[in-house]
Amino acid sequence: MKKDFTSLISGYTKFQDKVHNHKEIIIEPENLKDQDPVAFIVTCCDARIEPSVLLQCNIGDLFTVRNVANIIPPYENDEKHHGTSAALEFGINFLKIPDLIILGHSNCGGIEAAIRADGFPSNDFISNWVSQLDVHQNPTPESVAKNSLLASKRNCLSYPWIKKQYNEHKINIHLWYYDVVASSLQAFNTSSGEFINFEQCYQL
Repeated sequence: MKKDFTSLISGYTKFQDKVHNHKEIIIEPENLKDQDPVAFIVTCCDARIEPSVLLQCNIGDLFTVRNVANIIPPYENDEKHHGTSAALEFGINFLKIPDLIILGHSNCGGIEAAIRADGFPSNDFISNWVSQLDVHQNPTPESVAKNSLLASKRNCLSYPWIKKQYNEHKINIHLWYYDVVASSLQAFNTSSGEFINFEQCYQL
C-alpha cells in the first residue's frame, strides 16, 4: 500500500518514542555535538536511493549531497550559485572528510532525460543540468550512468584543493553504481579500469 503524507507525521512520533524511551539506539547524542562524518556522499535525488539505509549508518555518519543524476560539475569560480561545489568545499576543506563517494544508480530519470533527444518538456533547469553528461559514446542508461561517475571524478580533480589533497593521498574518491532492482553495488576498480562486484573490489 502506498504511503501518504500522514505516514511521515506518525513516523516522527515513532522516532521520538524510540529516542526518549531508548527502545532503539539510532542516535548517540555525545557523538553529535560536533559534525564528524565518516564519509562524504554525492548521490541522486531519487527517492529510492538512501545511503544511510544502504550502508546501515547512524545519524551523523554521512555528509550527503543530492542532485539530479549525482553530477559533480567542473570547478567554476564565478559569481553564480554553485550548491554542489559549495558542499564539496565545506565537506573537504572544513570537515576534512577523507573519503568521497560518488554514488550513481540504475533507472535514473536524470540519465534518461540526458539520453532523450527532447529532454524533459517545459523545464527551466533539468535539461541544461544533464547536458553535462556524455550520451554519445555508448547511449545505454547503465553506460551513461557509469561514464558520468568517471566524468564526475575528473571534474572533482579540477577543483584545486581537491586535486592537491588527492595527490597528497589525503582524500580517496570512490565511484559506486547501485542497481536498484537487484539491490546490489558495483565499485570502480582503478587497477582494472572497470566497475566490479562491490565485495570483490573491497575484498569483503
